[in-house]
Amino acid sequence: MKKPRCKYTELLLFVNGLSAKLCFVTCNKI
Repeated sequence: MKKPRCKYTELLLFVNGLSAKLCFVTCNKI
């Protein structure tokens, strides 16, 4: 069994003229 590959993904959101950066982890089972 292999461990899932995890990587950090950055998402930029613009709300009311302000930029908010969200960082979350996405895992792919390979």
